[in-house]
Amino acid sequence: MYNALNDRARTQDLESGGKARVFAGSYSEAWESTGISRTYYTSIRRALERHDAIQVLQRGGRGADTVIILNDLPNEWDVSGWLDGTNKDLTPRPDSAMLEARIQELERLLGGIDVVTALAEFEKRVVSLEKAKRKTTKTT
Repeated sequence: MYNALNDRARTQDLESGGKARVFAGSYSEAWESTGISRTYYTSIRRALERHDAIQVLQRGGRGADTVIILNDLPNEWDVSGWLDGTNKDLTPRPDSAMLEARIQELERLLGGIDVVTALAEFEKRVVSLEKAKRKTTKTT
């Protein structure tokens, strides 16, 4: 990703008198050019920032470019924090996705039955049977 940003960067004079490579453009387009899975989008950006390889000055958006100063790549990478501690599983399963899968399985098992209506109907039948039993018990 660093190389994709560097390929699109320009050398600019800094107010401090030095020069720097500055990327100004669409971070997403630069990302897409690498062919790396979107799964690693945030993790790689954070790793580059954590290792001082890049410094994000402005996040892009509609009508605004992302502006990043590119420093040199580090000689050594801290691979222990690669995923930044936010995602330790290789294939994350968000709670919402697991809940959705469980709901779909329940719907499949119920086969379209309206449980609330079925329970209400069952309650009516039980009450009716109890009344009928009481009547027959009183008459005998």
